[in-house]
Amino acid sequence: MQQSLIRDGFRIVFLLLCLLLFPGQVVTGSSPDHSLVPTLSDLQVLEREWHQIPDGPTVEISIEHLRKMADAARQLIVLTINGTEYPAESVYFTDQPEGFTCRLMVADDTAHTTEFPLTQVPIPYQAGITYQLRRSQPPNPSAQQRRKSGEAPAAAGDSRASATSLAWPMAYTADPVEMHGATFSVEIHQPDSTGRFQPKLRRTDRWQLLFMIIKEPDTEFYRKYVWVIEAASNGDGTHEKSGSAKP
Repeated sequence: MQQSLIRDGFRIVFLLLCLLLFPGQVVTGSSPDHSLVPTLSDLQVLEREWHQIPDGPTVEISIEHLRKMADAARQLIVLTINGTEYPAESVYFTDQPEGFTCRLMVADDTAHTTEFPLTQVPIPYQAGITYQLRRSQPPNPSAQQRRKSGEAPAAAGDSRASATSLAWPMAYTADPVEMHGATFSVEIHQPDSTGRFQPKLRRTDRWQLLFMIIKEPDTEFYRKYVWVIEAASNGDGTHEKSGSAKP
């Protein structure tokens, strides 16, 4: 009995020392640890660090840093169907888009997306389906007031004009094979205030692409999100991969 009391006493003293020496580090197991999930602040830090990468033979370092930025951004905005989340296959960054092209040191390979092994699950498609864009956390409205006054506003009629507010910018669907041409056509979709829209596709016999370009008030770069749509149907509502867009 006495030994048990002494043992319990040592445990209590040990726990108190842990609390004093390592506040906030004692894990009780009562709630999951979300510290590894990227937040908007993580992306902001990575964007600032981008400018600190020195000039010179640092291509590998720059590409790895862009990969970290894309990983963080990929979890900030996802596409959902009936609660199922579909992260973007690719995320590109740029200071200023050139049409639909977003370059930040590396090429915008949107047209080649389906030629590489996919890292994310393609989005299923069927007639009448509703997609919904969702932010994991909303942009900070007060940050919009802190923006430098010298920034030029988006031009009237620019499909990205609403991207610096909480409204969603235009989303586009396109055929990756057509995108290899000098010009290509897109289907335009305007998500509603909740991020919902019903997609239209250029083709339904092979993989298609969904993309949008967004600039949020508390981040530095434009971000281009690219998803792959599983367009082929077996006729019974199920979908299968089509190799038509692959080499």
